[in-house]
Amino acid sequence: MNLILKTHPIIDLNFTHAKGCYVYDQHGKEYLDFESGSWSLALGHCHPEINGTIALQIDKVMHLGVPFPNATTHKAANELLSLLDKKHGKCTFLSSGSEAVELAITLGRHVTQNRKCLTFESSYHSAYASMVERPSSDWVVVDWRALSSKPLQEALDTIAFEEIGVFAFEPGGSGSESVSFPPKELVEAIVAEVQSHGGVVVANEITTGFGRLGSWFGYEHYGITPDIVAMGKCLGNGYPVSAVVVNREIADQIEDIDYHHAQSHQNDPLGCAVATEVIRVIKENKLIERGREMGTYFLQKLKELEKYDCVKEARGRGMLLALEFHENQGVEVAEVYQSLLASGFIVAGAASRNFLRFDPPLIIQKESIDLLINELERIISAISVSPKLGRD
Repeated sequence: MNLILKTHPIIDLNFTHAKGCYVYDQHGKEYLDFESGSWSLALGHCHPEINGTIALQIDKVMHLGVPFPNATTHKAANELLSLLDKKHGKCTFLSSGSEAVELAITLGRHVTQNRKCLTFESSYHSAYASMVERPSSDWVVVDWRALSSKPLQEALDTIAFEEIGVFAFEPGGSGSESVSFPPKELVEAIVAEVQSHGGVVVANEITTGFGRLGSWFGYEHYGITPDIVAMGKCLGNGYPVSAVVVNREIADQIEDIDYHHAQSHQNDPLGCAVATEVIRVIKENKLIERGREMGTYFLQKLKELEKYDCVKEARGRGMLLALEFHENQGVEVAEVYQSLLASGFIVAGAASRNFLRFDPPLIIQKESIDLLINELERIISAISVSPKLGRD
């Protein structure tokens, strides 16, 4: 492991194979994966139909030059446009979520000829410096919690919408790990203002798309119609493919101004074949509905842990959930994370924010959720002052 450049935490475990919701280390120890890899495995590890599609496609054609999108690419595009009800729109396929969001916002800035991008403070849009640093010359960053504490019109009056070219909306603060859900009324109002002023709405669905929030896409919870949608992660179920979908109006404008964007693996047949198969498997197995049902059960079980003094809140939507701990209650999230890992459970730990995050595959079983909850309760009960018994 010391050969890997450490730009993020690295854990000294050698996982050698995986299946469904489980991964296995070199000693054969089994781990339940409640993080879905990097939040990408909607269908679980090594899904046989996805693997089969990859095997078939690599014997046909994996990669073509950028000017040559083939029938496989067009088929994947048709599937996405149908899902988004943008049958007259267009899309392009890339490799990573960061690329997709970067391109989506760039396209919005080009068609509006305005670099100012509005976003919520809790949003994470890409690993690129331009998105992380958010210079004030290009970004207007607002705290939706602060806005929500004001009357709606007063909140809207704090934003100079005539200066905004793009509203980049991530449903759920998921990329930043915060697992927070802005109020529908506020989001609807902001979208209406941005679009009425000639701005473009970009939905960042990298982590919230394909069932993660109990719907095909997270923006569906807000009753809005984005102009551009960026997606990735679960689109490839672990294979690196992402996409940007634009409505017909924006597609026409981009092509009219002869905007140029080309990357080595843009519209690769292999990634597009995987994306098409992922969508088919989700549809045929009704995994959106299943994920919603399991998410409701999972949240209910997490809520039961609120009886402990150290637990502040369980929250979630669909298969995106979090358990937050009170600070200064003797609980170190990093220690809880390590205890779970030692017991064979992989979750996302965010010690700096004092909570654990859970993003299991949509195929997770109730029995697996129960195993995690039981282990969490064992750990929490050992370090908590006492359950909140008999309290109002």
